[in-house]
Amino acid sequence: MELDNFMGVPAHPLFVHLPIVLIPILTLIVIVMVVKPDWREKYALPTAVVAVLTAIATFLAAGAGEALEKRVEHSKLIEDHAELGDQTKILALLFALLLVGLVVAIRKNLTKFVMPLVLLSAVAPRSSPCCSPSCSSGWSWRSART
Repeated sequence: MELDNFMGVPAHPLFVHLPIVLIPILTLIVIVMVVKPDWREKYALPTAVVAVLTAIATFLAAGAGEALEKRVEHSKLIEDHAELGDQTKILALLFALLLVGLVVAIRKNLTKFVMPLVLLSAVAPRSSPCCSPSCSSGWSWRSART
């Protein structure tokens, strides 16, 4: 899905900030849910909903990035950024699915089996634009100065 502009502004810089901000916040919430089991029942459903919305925003950001990629000069940095965006789509989707699975597991009292997977998905090393300033914001700042 490609979305070039949103209300007259390039859509990619707008949409990409949602996953950049929300993925680390969701990760911290999951870590707290591991440490404080009483948070699981209370916050698993809202966390899963935000994770699904974050996955959707990640796909929107990637689609907008693909549209923007067609308008900018091709470079290795742009190519790497696009590849990291594709990886982030997959990771965000898997993370959201695991959090939805956590909600189901809580309802069926199976959290001891699901929590390790959810925690692993939250803290596993990610090669994503939100974790690589040299590939995302660094590119933006360098472009703005030139």
